[in-house]
Amino acid sequence: MTDTTETDTTTPHPATAFIEQALTTDGFASRVHVWEDTLRYPQRGETWFTREHANGDPEIAATKLAEHLAEREVIAGGVKAVAEGMCTIARVNPKDSRRTDQVYMTDQANEQSVFPHPFGASSNARTVVVINPEVPGCGCMQPAQAHLFGVHGLLGLKAITLTVDPGNSSQNQLCLVLPHRNASRGPAAVAIAQFDLQGHVRTHTLEPLLDNWGPLMYSLGLQDKSNAWQMWQSSGGDPDSTLGPGCTALLCSSLTNLGSYLTDAADKLSGNHSHSH
Repeated sequence: MTDTTETDTTTPHPATAFIEQALTTDGFASRVHVWEDTLRYPQRGETWFTREHANGDPEIAATKLAEHLAEREVIAGGVKAVAEGMCTIARVNPKDSRRTDQVYMTDQANEQSVFPHPFGASSNARTVVVINPEVPGCGCMQPAQAHLFGVHGLLGLKAITLTVDPGNSSQNQLCLVLPHRNASRGPAAVAIAQFDLQGHVRTHTLEPLLDNWGPLMYSLGLQDKSNAWQMWQSSGGDPDSTLGPGCTALLCSSLTNLGSYLTDAADKLSGNHSHSH
């Protein structure tokens, strides 16, 4: 494998301090209890839990709720683990072979962005973006879980984003950018798996679409390149139809491993790697 990533370990990215501040102030503490309260004490109408608890078997309802809570706690804990891993990557501040940054921090209030974001986030919210770094060396020098999360891994993970709202941690969320698995989408379409601290999982699709006349008008110099195409975005539906069969459950159970992968990748990008054979 060709060495494709360089590091600047003397200059941590500003995102490092931003994420560290959120981690040290419980900005990534689980909020699954908030979801539980909405089921137990709905402000209006009823929920599946109150309905089954009142009209069915309360013990079965309680058991089902406990299972859902356990699954959501795994997701919430995974979001925190990935935040910790992203912090270590930001501290290493890797760049690719063209000296292009692999870590970015954007203003969440950017109205031009069509990327999924919390609608209730304040103007202080920022989104940290980590382009999945390629660790130089052969297979024995790759981070743990690289077979799954590496650039050439099973999931084809492209990038990871972390939205942090210092004034309202309930808006903090994690997104994984992956190849779209629906054959009806174009080759440039991407799938986005979105996770929050209540344990919710949502999926989104982003796909660039060319305007019918755009390429011709641009080539004639009659309009700007940006007007030749637009970004199409959709949300919802069955997550596996976007991510691939079984992928949703795999991601939910593996977020903690993604955090470990990022931490190990940062260590290896810092030069702490060698052949094991």
